[in-house]
Parts: sequence; C-alpha cells; structure tokens
Amino acid sequence: MVNAVVRFPVVVQDKAVVRDKAAVRRALAAVEQWLSTLEPEDPELLESGADDLRHIGELMLTGAGKAELADAVAAARAAGWAWSPIAMLLDTSPDQARRSFS
Repeated sequence: MVNAVVRFPVVVQDKAVVRDKAAVRRALAAVEQWLSTLEPEDPELLESGADDLRHIGELMLTGAGKAELADAVAAARAAGWAWSPIAMLLDTSPDQARRSFS
C-alpha cells in the first residue's frame, strides 16, 4: 500500500475536473512506486492493468470531464484494481470514489 497521502485542490469548470498538475504528478509517482513493490504471479498482467491506473492520472492532468474519468475508472476496476489506488489518483477516499463511479 502507498504510504504517501496526496491532496490537491479541485475546481470544476464546464464539467471538467481540474487539479493542480504538480500534485497529480506526485500522486502518479506514488502509484508508480507502489506498483514497483508488487510481486504479481503474472507480471505482464500487472503492466497492462497498470496502464489503466496511469490513464486515470493522465486524464486528471488534462482536466478531463467526469464521463471520461468514469470510463477510465470502469476500465481500472474491470482490470481488477481496488478502489484505494484509484481514489488516490482522484484525490478522494476509496468510499467516495466507489460512490461516485460505481
């Protein structure tokens, strides 16, 4: 589990979620560090699934709309990712992420 707690301000503009880009980059770095500590049975599966998490971070950096984020979150969940790493990238709690994107 990632030990870093990253918080960044949220601004909603025209249905886009805008984050402090430096903070999103820190969250992405923390997730990458966490991913590097995992020892999966199938490393290729981890790498392809990790792309789903990275995509959420990329969308947060570009100020994507909620619909795009919802698709990315659904893909990450379908790949088997828990709510904790997803929530970290969304700057929310796992419970709030689940309520917002289930």
